[in-house]
Amino acid sequence: MFLNRDDETKPTKIILFTSETKEFYYELRYIASEGLFKCHSCLKLKKHVGAKLYKKKNGEEYLMPLENEHVCEPKIYDAQNFEKPKTVPKSMFELYQSAKGVANKRMVIFTSETKKLIYEYCLTGNRYYCLECKRLNKFVTAKLIEENEDKYLELSKAEHICKPKKYNPKNFNK
Repeated sequence: MFLNRDDETKPTKIILFTSETKEFYYELRYIASEGLFKCHSCLKLKKHVGAKLYKKKNGEEYLMPLENEHVCEPKIYDAQNFEKPKTVPKSMFELYQSAKGVANKRMVIFTSETKKLIYEYCLTGNRYYCLECKRLNKFVTAKLIEENEDKYLELSKAEHICKPKKYNPKNFNK
């Protein structure tokens, strides 16, 4: 199973299952300088284990393993860990100034098209954190993605433990 194959900003990865039942897997990352996929966990243990990707004449791809055996333990496969993150379109969130007037430091995400209820987020580093959940020691995040002229959010898998609040645009400055 390929991950990030069409994403220029992230390294391509292969999830290599240990059996047909897909209970366990190894994660191989592409090392462009070597033209190989290598096991990340084995590399941490100073062992080079991996495979090279080849293509048959009919276009079908296959992996040819290197000679070394894994020294790491395979990971337990959970399909939820590999699902694409939930996204929020531009029409469902607004960016605002912080209390100090810094642009795009605050954000609200609407819970529905009626735009009556919101979750309020604040920017820390490159992620927005839900303020109420953060106060309750739960980290619900959103990452702003800007592609060409398009903007959208990628949400973390964590669910809100706070309740949405009523939206009053007077409480926010563009």
